[in-house]
Amino acid sequence: MNNMNHIELSMEQDLDSLFDSLIELLQREIEIYRCILDSVVHEKKILLKPSLDKIYESNARKETLILKAKLLEEVRSGIVKKIAAALGKSEQDVNLSALALAAGKDRGKLIRESRSVLSPLLQEIQERNENNKLLLDSSLVFVRSSIHFINDLLSPSTGYLETGRINTLSRNGRLLRTEG
Repeated sequence: MNNMNHIELSMEQDLDSLFDSLIELLQREIEIYRCILDSVVHEKKILLKPSLDKIYESNARKETLILKAKLLEEVRSGIVKKIAAALGKSEQDVNLSALALAAGKDRGKLIRESRSVLSPLLQEIQERNENNKLLLDSSLVFVRSSIHFINDLLSPSTGYLETGRINTLSRNGRLLRTEG
């Protein structure tokens, strides 16, 4: 075997190894994103029957999972960069579909399958997270309205001026006890 054939074989093995690493990483990302989806689903249940401790616990779990997903994403980016260089392409020109074509039949199939799982999984996470955000936003509006209503009940907010106009008294944040 001449030296050139040996280099080509070595590059092909390195590329196969990179594709195998990418496939393994995609599988790990799918696992993490499934855990994030479970966390977001569980978060909605917590928001419907709120407990401050459970909310903190849920947020901590979700933050940990998101950090893991970001780390995996960085590793995937490094692998994709190496594959792109080995293929003689720029990183911007390479996506999972292009990688699946370049990976060969078996590895390409695994990459396409991972892509077909990841895409709807990420979409569902985004939709459910947005629904949870809307739930939180409406809860905040309700709480603010309740506080405003209670403030209005506890402090007289109006009186009349000599001109007959309504005088709005400023609230100074203190609650006075009135008897009479």
